[in-house]
Amino acid sequence: MKPKRILHIIRPAEGGMKGHLLALAEGLRNKGYDIEIACPAHSPLAAELRDKGFRLHPVDLVGPLNPVKDAMCIGQLRRVMRRNQFDIIHMHGAKAGLVGRIAAVLAGCRNTVLTVHNFIIYDEVPWFKKALFKFGEKILSRVTARVITVSEALKKELVSKYNIQSEMITTVYNGINLSHYLTLPDKDRSREAYGIKPGAMVVGTVARMAPQKGLQYLLEAVPLICGPGERNSPDIGILIAGDGPLRPQLEEQAERLGIRDQVIFTGFVRDTAGFFASLDIFIIPSVSEGLSITTIEAMAAGLPVIASRVGGLPELVLEGASGYLVDPRNPQALAAAILRLASNRDAMLLFGSRGRDLAFRKFGTEKMVEETCRVYEGLCHL
Repeated sequence: MKPKRILHIIRPAEGGMKGHLLALAEGLRNKGYDIEIACPAHSPLAAELRDKGFRLHPVDLVGPLNPVKDAMCIGQLRRVMRRNQFDIIHMHGAKAGLVGRIAAVLAGCRNTVLTVHNFIIYDEVPWFKKALFKFGEKILSRVTARVITVSEALKKELVSKYNIQSEMITTVYNGINLSHYLTLPDKDRSREAYGIKPGAMVVGTVARMAPQKGLQYLLEAVPLICGPGERNSPDIGILIAGDGPLRPQLEEQAERLGIRDQVIFTGFVRDTAGFFASLDIFIIPSVSEGLSITTIEAMAAGLPVIASRVGGLPELVLEGASGYLVDPRNPQALAAAILRLASNRDAMLLFGSRGRDLAFRKFGTEKMVEETCRVYEGLCHL
């Protein structure tokens, strides 16, 4: 028997998790599944889902832990689950996994799936949150039918740190709509939008401006790349696309470091293909990363990548083949890798070509949807 009616639960997500859900929901609907989503009513994600014709269940699901609002959300989700005959409850991220699984137990729903998108435990997270998450996950994993991780690194973390059985975890890599990257916009025209002069070497990134993205280390690397007296100074520009809670601090840091002329903060970019077309090298300096969708997009756009050696990034970026991996929180290593790659046009072209081949072979939406369907169908045999 094939499950048909699926409830997805997600917090007010931006960035990769938002893109993942939109692509997955559309792909599953095209496969004949009845997809409904529980999420905050006034989030940008909810607006996009409404535009695409999905049925929404508004819930007061907030990102940070909030005992009062979380209890209200659990009650709302329990009522949604009891009033509807869902075959599977599918939660995305730690917060949705917390309230969603408690609500599922109270509503008597057995078939629960949790997709783990990122590492919750990393150095910048306060110790009490780490302890609380570990305790909660050890209990809630007992009432979870299946776990999906977006990288093998995340799967290993759940097995080693939370004693979750390997057999109940399936790795399903994030997928993107590769058709958007079959033909890229003109590079010079794309650069005009950012005021970049012809012939310049441009490196950049797309990220939500949050602590785990490590953007402060990229800024610390910039003076080492194009500081006073550096011979590369006139030729290298830095583009940082995205928004988030740390944007004011990052802009202040750029001023403090004296690099405001070299760094362009573009804000939120809707045309990511155009943004990638303006770059020569893509940088992802994260200190924690499950599996970066923007990195897959950059690879599909034919860009060589320099990434932190964390989480699932080594599963995307092949050292010395499609890019370079550097230690996280290390501006010196990041700057050295940028200068090394920027000085070798042949390596840039070769790395970009190999990364593009890998993206088109392993990271399409269709593959992600097919593998998720297999997880759903496997629940029917439990």
